[in-house]
Amino acid sequence: MADDELVVSDVLCFMRHNLVSCLVSSKVLKTVVTDFYSADALGTAKSMLINDVGKLSSLINLPHIPQRRDGDGRLAKEFDDLLSVFTLLDEQKVLDKLPLMVRTT
Repeated sequence: MADDELVVSDVLCFMRHNLVSCLVSSKVLKTVVTDFYSADALGTAKSMLINDVGKLSSLINLPHIPQRRDGDGRLAKEFDDLLSVFTLLDEQKVLDKLPLMVRTT
């Protein structure tokens, strides 16, 4: 984990906790996240995560993920982007190199 770094994001905290602990399947997680959070919230979380992954560029090579999604199905696409990044980080075993993700409340 990055020393003394905190990322305040309800979305990232929720997703990371549930993906790492394998409490729910990705399908159930997608339903919960897309029912509760807006597309803008997911887009903001995705930008934060991509910025944090960019700091790990020497450890991982992230494929192109669009910074902004528009149009039909934006909410699902934003979630899928987040899930793809978390999955890649987990496969590369660098999740612990990310800053600590915390909720606002």
